[in-house]
Amino acid sequence: MNANHLLLWLSARQEGSWGQFRAGVDRFAGDNGSGASAIGQEPGLPIQMRCRLNFEGFGHVEFQFADTEPFWRVAPPVLALNKGSEFWRGIVCGARWPQLLSRLASLKQPGLRVELCAQIGAPDAYLLESDEISLLAAAADNLGLAMQVNASLALLSSIPVIGHRMPGRITKLPHGDDWQIQRFSTRELRWNPAERRTAKEDPFGLYRFRFRHERRYLLFVRGRAFPVPNQVGKYIVLRRRRRHVLRYDPSAQILQIPAICVPPTLIGRAIILCSGRLPDLDVPSYTLTYGCVDQPVANAAATLLGQPLR
Repeated sequence: MNANHLLLWLSARQEGSWGQFRAGVDRFAGDNGSGASAIGQEPGLPIQMRCRLNFEGFGHVEFQFADTEPFWRVAPPVLALNKGSEFWRGIVCGARWPQLLSRLASLKQPGLRVELCAQIGAPDAYLLESDEISLLAAAADNLGLAMQVNASLALLSSIPVIGHRMPGRITKLPHGDDWQIQRFSTRELRWNPAERRTAKEDPFGLYRFRFRHERRYLLFVRGRAFPVPNQVGKYIVLRRRRRHVLRYDPSAQILQIPAICVPPTLIGRAIILCSGRLPDLDVPSYTLTYGCVDQPVANAAATLLGQPLR
């Protein structure tokens, strides 16, 4: 049992509640995914959250919130195309069925390369490569897949710049003394212990409130608290403090980011679709390395994150 079985199960169900997703992870992924890292979040996350982040990162499953309860929906299958330095690369994203897997296994065409990449904590990646985009279009048609050309740039073009507008809804702090409170340090790139009083007096800072498995991220601006997604909040304060965390090598097409500063889901997805593989995690430095990221995608991602490329 592994992430491949989990994606087949989710594809058969098509959508469901967070409780159903957790049950599916427990049933199909289990301990096989316990050592897998998520595409960038803090260590120690439950396996259900790691699977969610990895499945979202590839565009297999989308998560939304109804009131406070998340629910999921499997994305339609698509061949996401990007032009590399030498050839076109297509990534099979979204729902999977036995018929699709059978067609992929038997897909043989001159001038078309099909590669299956096993991954820990995420379904196997199917990569289709060719010098001719027409061959990839024909393959997508044979597989019954929609095709998105220049998928990474198309995705990035639909995302607003982080921090361009401040969050608009003010919220109250979580009640009770059992919450563990931490403040994100842009200098150390880690969460440090903090107090409720400190948060209320902070002119500008990102705080995490934790109680058991629940996490809430609040951006404090002059005593007012705004709920923000974890990674969005980090890049808001990084931009405010002019802290630069991206490193890019254009000759090698490698983008490096501290794992604690992994981009928000859609930006991260656009970067991952360049190679079709999870980023490599260097444990000593806790740095993520994304491969096959061409200059236009790197520039667009950096602009959205409010970060210069170094």
